[in-house]
Amino acid sequence: MTTKFINNYQQGDDGYITFASIFSAKGKIQRTNKTSNLLDNYKRINILLSNNTYQEISPFCKLTKTFISDVSINKNIGEPNQKWHLLVSFYGQNAVEGTLSKSNIFKKSITCPELWLWMLEAAIDDSNITKDDVKALYTQACKYKNKLITKKEWQAFFSSYWSKLIDAITT
Repeated sequence: MTTKFINNYQQGDDGYITFASIFSAKGKIQRTNKTSNLLDNYKRINILLSNNTYQEISPFCKLTKTFISDVSINKNIGEPNQKWHLLVSFYGQNAVEGTLSKSNIFKKSITCPELWLWMLEAAIDDSNITKDDVKALYTQACKYKNKLITKKEWQAFFSSYWSKLIDAITT
């Protein structure tokens, strides 16, 4: 469902897509208000990769250099994939900025529909989280992207899955 959603609704040139573009261009992107912080974070991560110290950063501890740095953007195949989105773009940036610790890794607000779908799909266990949950989230995410529900309604809907997701991940 995640790839199907991304085919139709992947974020434009913003957020994790902009960060992926910076990696894809090896940091050679014009510095603007929109890219300034992302370029700084790219440089921080690139230094860790160059020094072979990247695995000391919690979100990167089980990743390879290639996974982190060789990212492509192709919505037809769901790239960048949502694992990269979560571990490199979201948690990795927070980690290199010093705003992430293992104790608060799940306390950050994630609102991206693509990421929510992927996390729920990855956590399906047929008791706590089911395929029907993913279908329901997909339907609401489409409504949100088509402006049929408000951001507040979208946040209330996916928030109802937060504790289920935490239970699936931590048990």
